[in-house]
Amino acid sequence: MSRTLRCMCKPCSRFFGLRAGNEFEVISPGDLDEATEVALAEATHKVEFVFQMIQQLVVEAQKVGVLDIAPPILGQAFKDLAGGMMVFHDAKKLACVPMPFAYGIISGGILGCQAAFVPLMVASMTRGIHSAFFFTFCGIFLTWFLSQIATSLQNPFSRTAKTLDSEKMQRELNHQLLQLQKQSLMCSPKITQMRRVRR
Repeated sequence: MSRTLRCMCKPCSRFFGLRAGNEFEVISPGDLDEATEVALAEATHKVEFVFQMIQQLVVEAQKVGVLDIAPPILGQAFKDLAGGMMVFHDAKKLACVPMPFAYGIISGGILGCQAAFVPLMVASMTRGIHSAFFFTFCGIFLTWFLSQIATSLQNPFSRTAKTLDSEKMQRELNHQLLQLQKQSLMCSPKITQMRRVRR
């Protein structure tokens, strides 16, 4: 089951990578059966499709007895899965909803007017050329700098943005999945020898 869950993360990891024209590193992408591969390829909403399949796998594993877990604990696992889906949809809003066109035009116009008129105003209020240049440069540079930061924060999932390293996050997810698979093959920890506690 852990191997199947590992493979199911393939379309989720490709969601943002395919938009940018490249793919992330995926662990054993060819381990799913052919029918599942075809269903994933034909699904229009791949992440939701994989989410539903993971839930189906967990329910079937509980019925068979692979997951012998108390219902409250398993309910918490489903709650965590649903919370992850909600976070995904919030991130999708950031990635897919563009900034309003009017906002971009108005903010660009304000920055242009500031760049044109601030030097004239500062030159009339200062006595020297150097102080006029310094105050004008600082004011205009800071506003343009803040505008560019806001533009880069508009979509933290784009390949040009430096706010979110999605490839590093994918590698960490792969390492966590591999560690979970190793732990699932290990025996439960046992105490080999009881030591006397001296008082």
